Amino acid sequence: ALILSLSMAFIMPIFSERILGLSNVTFCLPYLALGFFFLGISRALCMYFQGKGSGLQTVIASALIICFSILFSFVVGNPLLEYGQKVATLMGNDEFKEQYLMVGISIGIGIASVITFVFLLFAYFLSARENRRKQHVMRLTEHKGDSIRIFVSCFFPYWFATILMLVPLLLGFVMFFEKQDDKILALITLGRLTQSQYLPGAIVLLFTLSFVVLIVAQIVTWMKKEEIRQAREGFKLGLIWTLIVASFAAICFVIFGSYKIGLIYFVATFAYFFSTLLWQGGKRKSVLISMFASMVGALTSSFLLSGIMKEAELLIFVPVLTQMTILTLTTCFFLIKHYRFLPDLMQGLLFPIFSSFVSGVIMYVICLVLQDISEMLIVKILVGVIGFFVHLTLCMVLQCGNDNDIMNLPGGKLWIFIGNHLHLFH
Repeated sequence: ALILSLSMAFIMPIFSERILGLSNVTFCLPYLALGFFFLGISRALCMYFQGKGSGLQTVIASALIICFSILFSFVVGNPLLEYGQKVATLMGNDEFKEQYLMVGISIGIGIASVITFVFLLFAYFLSARENRRKQHVMRLTEHKGDSIRIFVSCFFPYWFATILMLVPLLLGFVMFFEKQDDKILALITLGRLTQSQYLPGAIVLLFTLSFVVLIVAQIVTWMKKEEIRQAREGFKLGLIWTLIVASFAAICFVIFGSYKIGLIYFVATFAYFFSTLLWQGGKRKSVLISMFASMVGALTSSFLLSGIMKEAELLIFVPVLTQMTILTLTTCFFLIKHYRFLPDLMQGLLFPIFSSFVSGVIMYVICLVLQDISEMLIVKILVGVIGFFVHLTLCMVLQCGNDNDIMNLPGGKLWIFIGNHLHLFH
């Protein structure tokens, strides 16, 4: 975390100024560096809890960082934006508005990072105190060299995996800026895309992954107990419900937002599902091989399409989509190879996708009928609720899950009541 924050504070300004020509970005980097420091430590604490078989703290921490980042970005960003407008008027330079806005957002992320870190630290001390009550702690005395070797060998897979996943994205950003003549305008365009498309997609993706973490944790628990048959059934059921949620959310992105975000969201959900299941199951080499193959595929697509793409945004979208697709396919292959985890082709794949497609068509038709007011938030919410009702009802009709499975969902009793009266389970 310290290396990451120092790199953000001292190396990134050099990179942004001399390579990208974005001198104005350096104002917000110190605040981002502080946030990254606490995020790094928070991630280590999350890994501690996951190592003990508890994913609840990670889910709560993900929700805290998202909600408080948005909240404090608005609380701090709006006053700084108003101040930046005054400075821009006095100085005759509109760039000051974006500078102060980025500083406000960076401060908001930093505050959210500190709050998340305090929560995880409090949970850690409670957990450590409980451990001291239950058992005696054995201390193992080692040489400093052995400690460093163990530390590097334990964390090297995480570092290597992070590098493999970030290289195509960073290259996409570099090529995006190279396509633009005005670097400041390119940064503003990227910021607007992030605010309007990428940020909503990331928020929905994080909430979905929080749901996936709980599924993976239960499957891994069965695997460690060598209850392979139960783990296979859990994988089928978890895949069905993940597909039901992810397919509908992707359709909503296509209708209300961007098809690019919908595609990336859908593929990234299953890439995370499969790779996390393999990683927690001890098959880290298979995950690293998959990540390396996906990185090579993403870089290849980026270089091949860089000369023919007219839309600069595609230089970010295509490599990321290629990377997530290859990662999903390769990790699925390794799951089948190592554990014989085979999905149900009809009820586990085709039927949920078909249900989401039908609900998407219905939502699209409603939006066309109400096109004069379709941009209103309340209308989008109502259309989404109607689409979700159609989607889940079709899934029940097609028997994607039985009544016991649906009972475990939020509001499951209501859906069971509706399904029984409509004879959907018979």
